[in-house]
Formats: sequence, structure tokens, C-alpha cells
Amino acid sequence: MKSLKWLLTGFVALNLAACAFDKNSNSDTQKEVENRAALMEKYRPILGVYRGTIQAGASSQAVELSFYTVEKKIGQTANGEPKFLPALMARYRNLSNVVNDIVMESTYLDQTSQVLMSTSDNSFGMSGILNGETITGNVTRNGGIWGTISVSLVSRESSAPNDANDRAERNTRLTKIYETIVGTYKGKVDFPSDSSASDFNVTIAIVIDQVKDIDGYYVPALKADYTRENDPARNLALAMDVDYKPDTVPPYISLVSNQARVEYSVTIAGTINNGVIDGTFTNKRAQRGTVRLVKIP
Repeated sequence: MKSLKWLLTGFVALNLAACAFDKNSNSDTQKEVENRAALMEKYRPILGVYRGTIQAGASSQAVELSFYTVEKKIGQTANGEPKFLPALMARYRNLSNVVNDIVMESTYLDQTSQVLMSTSDNSFGMSGILNGETITGNVTRNGGIWGTISVSLVSRESSAPNDANDRAERNTRLTKIYETIVGTYKGKVDFPSDSSASDFNVTIAIVIDQVKDIDGYYVPALKADYTRENDPARNLALAMDVDYKPDTVPPYISLVSNQARVEYSVTIAGTINNGVIDGTFTNKRAQRGTVRLVKIP
């Protein structure tokens, strides 16, 4: 009889413990639901895609800033399952030049309409105020103020980065930027009066090609064909790699022959503005001069 009493007591204790566990689990779940709803309501005013400009000294860059949420693990529930809550993230994209997007952790203070974001190593960040559908504030690099930003909402549809979509979108932007300088340029290479080299006329045709990046994906790239008008047999013709930086003031361009000829190679470096390339000319024979090339309509 005594054994039966202890057995019944054990069943009652286990049942009470199970009820308490269920109660705690339900309470934990309810709290998570409430916290999730509160966070999404807090983030709602800031979510979306914003476009505008960053002003850094004399340089003005077109930029895009996107705010979205991701699920971040914050611990475990009472029954040992992983617990997640939405975390606010920001993605910065330079529309004036095609460089890698910068993804930052972010927070939005709804009481003051202040938005803060930074990379994990604090090398790049922003702080600003949301006023209606416009964000204005400062941009920091390595802890110091680098410039100011002003962007306005263009869409409420914003999502986390997607590799395939981002590559396609990046290639499209890159192509549009490159298209602005594609064409045929004609001009003259001038050497100093004490140089052993003679001046000559040159033609450079800039085109868009496709090359593989370090991950094996094809991306647009600028290439050029270099010919001298005093070389009808094209013995000195060169294929060139082109580096174009439209976000500098004025935009920078360099053309470097990609064929390692023992007897001849060329580098042209300078600026490109309104269809005119002004720069320096250097060849493998250490002959230096200046070059001015004008885009043919």
C-alpha cells in the first residue's frame, strides 16, 4: 500500500511538472510572438529602398540604401528549440561606380527617428534621421566623418541580398556605366622637344567584353584596340585593358597593353571628360609624352 502511495505521488509530481513545463513553454512562445510583432512594427517606417547622393568633398556619388530584416538567433525556447527574432540590416550600394555592396547591421530608434548602421569591423557606417520618407545624415569611414548622405524612399519592397540576382543587377549597372565611354577616339601623342621619339597620331577603340572574375562568373570589362596611323600594317597594334573610375573628379581612365611584347608596350593614364581623354603616354622604351584623344561622334 505504501508503495502504491509513493507511485501515485510520483505520477502527480510528474504531471504537475509537465503542466508547469507546458505553461512555461506557452508563455515563452507568446512572449516571442509579442516581441516579434513589436520589432516589426518598430522597423516598419524604415524598411524599403532609398536612393539619393553622398557628398564627400567635391565628389558627389549616386547611392542606394536598402533596409530589410533577417532572422537572428537569440537563444533557445523553454523546450530547447532555437529562438529567433527579426534583426534590422542595411545594404549600401554605390550607383556611380560598381564596387561590392556593403552590408551593415542597423538599428532604428523610433522615439527619435534616428537610424544607425555599421559594418562588423566599424570601417564603414552611417548615422541619420528619418524625416517622412527621407534620410539625411553622416557617412563614416574608419571612425571619422567622410561625407554626408541624403536619400529618399523609392520602394517599400526590400529583401536580403541574393547572389544570383545581385550579380545580374551588378553586371547591368556595370554595362550601363561602361556604355557611356564606349566608342572610337582619335588624337595625337606629343613628345618633348628633347625626346628621341617622334609625334604620331593614334586611334583607340573602346569596347565592352566579357571576362571571368575570381569566382568563375562572367562580368563586363572594358577593352581597347590601339593603332598608330603611321603603322598601316598594324605591326605596333595593341590590345589594351581599360580601368575606368567615374566617381573621381574628373573621371579617371587608364589603358594598359595586355600583350607583353618584348619590343613594345604602352600605358596611357589620365582623365576622361565629355568624350575627351587627356593623359600621359609611356612605352616600354621609357619614352614619355602627352596624349589627347577625342571621341568620334
